[in-house]
Amino acid sequence: MLTKALNNETGLLAYYPFNHGTVNDDNTNDFRLLDYSGNDYHGTLANFALTGTTSNWVDGVDITQLQNGAFITTWEVNAGESITIPINSSYNYDFTVDWGDGSTTAVATNNPSNADLIHTYTSTDTYTVTITGTFPAIYFDEGGDYDKIEL
Repeated sequence: MLTKALNNETGLLAYYPFNHGTVNDDNTNDFRLLDYSGNDYHGTLANFALTGTTSNWVDGVDITQLQNGAFITTWEVNAGESITIPINSSYNYDFTVDWGDGSTTAVATNNPSNADLIHTYTSTDTYTVTITGTFPAIYFDEGGDYDKIEL
């Protein structure tokens, strides 16, 4: 289920709707990612051009939700296809990924280097991937598998 948060959800830590800036315009001075939960966990966008029709604020829909302390995404994959969850070596991680196909992966690492998570699916389907624990950043850096996330 992909829905907007109401900002009154029990346990809501942060809410980033990614819906500010001027679509496909020059947003080079609009690099703050605002937290609408009321907890002031604002972020800073890194490695985004913030101009033009890519690497910028664009029209779209919510693709993730923060729910009961979980980071939840939905992915469309074909049989034999892998998805990669890229992590940023600037942060410390201690989390578990439920890949939505009955398997899980636990990660506990400080300042990982080249430690992206890769998972291969045996069946074509849409999978709900749930991340729980300390997961401070997902790091696509204008590439990777972000295009497999279901909108």
